[in-house]
Amino acid sequence: TEIQLVYLQNAHTDTNLAVFLPSERVLYAADTAAIRSLLPSGGVSIFMPDYLRALERLAALDFDHFVSSHFAWGAKADFLAAVQMQKDSWNWIKQAIAHVGGLHGNGVPLINDRERMQRAYEWYYERMKEKYGAWHGFDAQVLPTFLGGFTAYYVGA
Repeated sequence: TEIQLVYLQNAHTDTNLAVFLPSERVLYAADTAAIRSLLPSGGVSIFMPDYLRALERLAALDFDHFVSSHFAWGAKADFLAAVQMQKDSWNWIKQAIAHVGGLHGNGVPLINDRERMQRAYEWYYERMKEKYGAWHGFDAQVLPTFLGGFTAYYVGA
């Protein structure tokens, strides 16, 4: 059986690899996405630009089955839905921050402004709940997902 290792650059760690079995049409990509689930603690520690590029590279592979390192395995359509959730989450985090005046609105860093942070989270939460509220772990992980994404954006990832 041919095994292809796909280097994911700095998506999670500098040694993160996915395993692709072309003849079996199976992709195993640890710590990239989960099937109809929000990942524990808001997801993997990531450099967002490389992470999203890695997801796109994986999505372009010709596979039928996706095996995640957490919870369930599923079809390529399930993986693509997980990729879309990550894109939606990232975009909604950036939009939520803009919605409340940006990172330094009124001269006060957003991280130090409880009211604005609450409004940003609520804006984000409404969109996530509408589209992904039925996913496994949503209630427990939506806040950590927001905070992880916010932190990535705040530090320039």
